[in-house]
Amino acid sequence: MLDHREIALKYHELVHKFLVADNKGDAGEGEKKALFQFHSEVVEMQPGEGDECKRTPVVSSNIASAGWLDGRLEIEFKNGGDVYRYYDVGYDTHKKLIAASSVGQYFHEHINGKYKYEKISDERPQD
Repeated sequence: MLDHREIALKYHELVHKFLVADNKGDAGEGEKKALFQFHSEVVEMQPGEGDECKRTPVVSSNIASAGWLDGRLEIEFKNGGDVYRYYDVGYDTHKKLIAASSVGQYFHEHINGKYKYEKISDERPQD
């Protein structure tokens, strides 16, 4: 079983490969299949039920995970585990965020201050 960091690294690598190939216009079925299989089997990115938004671990010094459901982007920050929900965010923005070479930089340039948001959690749940 992969640990949290290994999952984040593998997912980041697959999304990045897919987006690079897609931007060149040559993303094949192999890249798509690998990405979506990883989603369903390891990261479990199946849409949540109701208001549930499953977040994907990301490689970042500030952001722990990000998830998207029905126009809502949820971001969990590492410092304190606070979770914020951003509204009216396109899925493409979510994909670019989690595939960015610098997740924090993408967040600050394309999300922070650009969408209505609310803090939905003050701290990480205790195990």
